[in-house]
Amino acid sequence: MSDVKYCQVYFIELTGNTHITMKIRAKTTTYILAFICLILTTLSAESATVITGFVTNTGEIEHSPKKYLKVELYTPHLSSQVIYKNITIENDSFQIILDITEAQVIAIKYLREKVYVYVEPYDTLQLQCDADDFPASLNFTGKAGINNKIFAAFSEKFPEEKNQFKMMQYRKGTVYYKVGVDLDSDMRRKSPEDFRKQMDDEQAAKTAIYREYVEKFGKPSESFEQYMWAEISYSWALTLLTYGHAHGYYNKVTPEFFFFIHNIPLMNEKAIGNPTYRKYVEAYLNYVCMDKYFESDEFFKQLGIAKDEKLVGEPLAYFTSSLLVRALKKHENQDSVIVYYQDYLNNNEYEKYNKIVLDTYQETTRYAAGQDVHNFTLKNTLGETVSLSDYSGKTIYLDFWASWCRPCVRKLQVMQDVKDSLEDSENIIFIHISFDNDQKEWTKMIDEHGFTGIHLNAPESTKSKVAKLYNINALPEYFIITQQSTFAQKPRRFDIVEIQDTLEMLNRVKAADKGD
Repeated sequence: MSDVKYCQVYFIELTGNTHITMKIRAKTTTYILAFICLILTTLSAESATVITGFVTNTGEIEHSPKKYLKVELYTPHLSSQVIYKNITIENDSFQIILDITEAQVIAIKYLREKVYVYVEPYDTLQLQCDADDFPASLNFTGKAGINNKIFAAFSEKFPEEKNQFKMMQYRKGTVYYKVGVDLDSDMRRKSPEDFRKQMDDEQAAKTAIYREYVEKFGKPSESFEQYMWAEISYSWALTLLTYGHAHGYYNKVTPEFFFFIHNIPLMNEKAIGNPTYRKYVEAYLNYVCMDKYFESDEFFKQLGIAKDEKLVGEPLAYFTSSLLVRALKKHENQDSVIVYYQDYLNNNEYEKYNKIVLDTYQETTRYAAGQDVHNFTLKNTLGETVSLSDYSGKTIYLDFWASWCRPCVRKLQVMQDVKDSLEDSENIIFIHISFDNDQKEWTKMIDEHGFTGIHLNAPESTKSKVAKLYNINALPEYFIITQQSTFAQKPRRFDIVEIQDTLEMLNRVKAADKGD
């Protein structure tokens, strides 16, 4: 009775919309109980998206890294938080249960590799792969299998840069355009005519390849078709708009170049689940506003333009939430933002967009001038423990950086001049927190440039406790802290003169309080 048996279960329909594929390895006296538990788990997830998988060659070591994978869910239009799920592989099998409300792309990380998977609410997807050949051996089956075969092949043919640190960023008005370095190079050196032809050719190629994959793998779901056609169409339009708006001055772009915007609809409710469409809506309305009003910070005039452009329903609800998030973070007149903020929460019919607006409001007020700072404890270059509270009663310039972040290093170089000019001000402290994983690279950069101040290390980067305390999602970032351990009002932009003036002003307040 102790012989090991195998039970293979395929496509067992339990609820009408949930299927499972799982290979169970158990003793004959216990595998029935394991199977019953599996059925109960699946029934409890009947309203969720279920991904199941089988991984060969995971090894026999219980705590081997081959026994775990990580799932990342990130919907920045709904929440600023990335949701992580750590999944254990047992008996070479795993199950992922996702409670999602709209079609989206998730990331599954296994060992050092990451793959992106398209999922819809109530989807079922089965994955099979070899641990020693991941992700090349990855195979998709089940209800969402065709969608992901097409998605994986298309993504490999037309890869998208996802590393934010390998992208160029341009701010125009209220929007940041982000472009991969290779595409940015094309934008800089090509004439409007040549770049338009490049993008037209790419769009034609994407269309042909997508149709080829549908012919090869089979007909995908209707939602996936809408997602992919939106991706092909709006990536073309967004890239042209980025070229014309961000590089227009240098490339002598004429108004006629922007006529392409009339060839693609701004109002497209079926495309709202695609992030490229959402980015295009933001960029288009920002462009029209700047073209009409010749001002770079007009947030809420864009709402009037959106309505003039017949944006309604969910696309308008999304755009308004996005505009509020940007305004809460950047607008100089916060009182005017609050009026729109309260009106939106009272009248918005698409409640799923409320969360990110509420979260942003709480975050911006949390780090607003006068709010208490958050203590932390980290190690310095000598391995000694240092806490922020050690410098209570001092004016503090708190900086987050990394040796591999070029803008961070440039700002540290500029700030070194400020530190040198304030070296006699013992009540002004400069604390620099690095997100470097490699301590040698961190200390090497400090030594090479002669960066003074207090240097601390948070090797877990944006996942570290201090990053979460200060809501650091990108580098560089900085704060100014008063002698009362509260946040000071910092300049809207990184202006070295204004920063020095703020530090000196706070220091004078300290001296006046002492009667010096």
